[in-house]
This record gives sequence, C-alpha cells and structure tokens, in this order.
Amino acid sequence: MKKITLENLENIFNDLLHANSFKDYGPNGVQVASSPFCSSILFAVSSDQTTIDYAIKHNFDTIVVHHGLFWTYQGAKPIKGFHGERIKKLIRNNINLIAYHLPLDGHDKVGNAATLAKKLNLTNIEPFGEYKGSLVGVKGEFEKPIKPLQFKGQLEKSVRPIIFHASPSTDKIKNIGIVTGGANEYWKQAKEEGLDAFLTGEISEYNYFEAIENNIHYFACGHHATEKYGVQALKSHLIKNYSKSFKFHQLKFFDSKNPV
Repeated sequence: MKKITLENLENIFNDLLHANSFKDYGPNGVQVASSPFCSSILFAVSSDQTTIDYAIKHNFDTIVVHHGLFWTYQGAKPIKGFHGERIKKLIRNNINLIAYHLPLDGHDKVGNAATLAKKLNLTNIEPFGEYKGSLVGVKGEFEKPIKPLQFKGQLEKSVRPIIFHASPSTDKIKNIGIVTGGANEYWKQAKEEGLDAFLTGEISEYNYFEAIENNIHYFACGHHATEKYGVQALKSHLIKNYSKSFKFHQLKFFDSKNPV
C-alpha cells in the first residue's frame, strides 16, 4: 500500500471542501510544505505552539487545522517572534501545515456548523449564513420545540461548560441558525429568516442587548469549542474513504483546550 503525498492530500481536501470557491481571510490548503508524504496526520483547531509541539513530540509529519498561520487582515509579517517560531519549528521538524477556514465552516457534511448541528440532533438542516457569495453555516429545527434554558443545559453538557445566553423570553424555540467561531453579527440574518435562535462562538457586549431587543435567543458557546468538529470529520472522511488506498501510520485529533 502506498503513502499519500502532500499533493494527494491537498487535492482530496480541496475537492471535498470546494476550497477555491470561497473569498476567505487567508490561503486555504498547504501553508507550509516541509515533507513530501503525509503518513502521520494530526488534526487540530489551530496552529498554536501547543499543537505544533505535540506534533513534534509524537512524530507527526502533517498538521491539518481550521486556523492557519497566515491571514490577509494581518498583512505581511516578518518571520520572528512567536509567529516566526511556529514556522521555524514546522520546517526544522519536517512538518507540513494544511489549513481550511471558511470551506471547513460551511461544508454541508464535514463543516463545523453541520457537524455541530448533527451533534445537537437538529433536523431539516439547510445551508445558512451568507458571506461574500458563500454560505458558511447551517440552520435547522429541533425535533420538538425546546425551552431555552433546557437547550442551554444541553449545550453546557455537550459543547462547553460555560455558555453565554441572551434570552428575550421563556417561549420554546423551534429552530436555530449556526455559524461557528467569531460570527457575532449573523444573528441578524437568523432574525431576517424568521429563526427563533442563533448559535455561534463569540458574543460582544452590544450583541447581548441587541439580540434581546430583537427577540432572538443568542447562544455563545466558545470560538474553539464550536470549531472542534470539522477537523474531526475530515479525519473520519480520510479513514472511511482512503484507508484502503493509502497507508497511514497515525491519524489523530489533538485538542489544545483553548477555553475561549
């Protein structure tokens, strides 16, 4: 059985995620090419030093993340300080870095929002949350209308112990829009589409009262916590569809346990 090359792996992910169709904040695909093969792949949310150090310690040759190292809003950055140290560690230890941002948010099967919706047992899941011509989230319905505090308790058990909830009423909620990570303003799209609630990772001070005054429930469950499921779904996709074609030494998800 042959090893999978870096080019093979990138093509698989690009095709699956339709990576070139998104107008994103940074490059999707290979960000650091250090090894021609990808036999040991670590999946993680972010390319922080904790994740990179774990990959070094456990002999991974490739890291696949949602949050890469390069962002257009940061502009050109010198390779120094913590940013440079991350890049140097990857290159010195022959580790590839592959990142998918918006393509992994919005995919209808392995995306962050879609996998979270399935985890929450939502039904009639559809694309939601428009960003520059692409949909980066999902919306869905509860099997039965649910009390807001009951749903908050469900989130605290399954996603993260601390949930911020802007609650305009105690009326049961029938449906919800989800855009993971830092999607604070998408509650407005949820409201426009007649949804009862919105779930994302972060909440700003002003979002709290805006949501309440517009009669929509806003659940903030943590940026990292809401974006752990997409990369895990990518791992499962590789195992299910390519483990008979390529030889993998190890495939693992690493949680850096970012509390934010």
